[in-house]
Amino acid sequence: MYVDWAHLCLGLSAADGKRLVSLAENLQAIADLTGADAFLDRITGENTAIVTAQAQPDTGVSAYAANIVGIEAYAENEPAVFRAFYTKMAIRDIRAVTQ
Repeated sequence: MYVDWAHLCLGLSAADGKRLVSLAENLQAIADLTGADAFLDRITGENTAIVTAQAQPDTGVSAYAANIVGIEAYAENEPAVFRAFYTKMAIRDIRAVTQ
């Protein structure tokens, strides 16, 4: 698992930061339970985000050969990230163009 702790909670309240840290600490379990890559992305602009945490499943095959924490994600390549952020709803089964 990879985490950019410096940027993970930037600009969040203490309570929100604590919740996000807890989620990041459990990201590996989420990846293993779902058998899929799990990420925490931070929105940086209307159509851009940065990957702040990544876990690759120990129970399945990752779509990523390397650590992508710190890489920008773009709305046209990662529609689920932006749809979830703007609608505040869980998004599932949407394929993305991997970084």
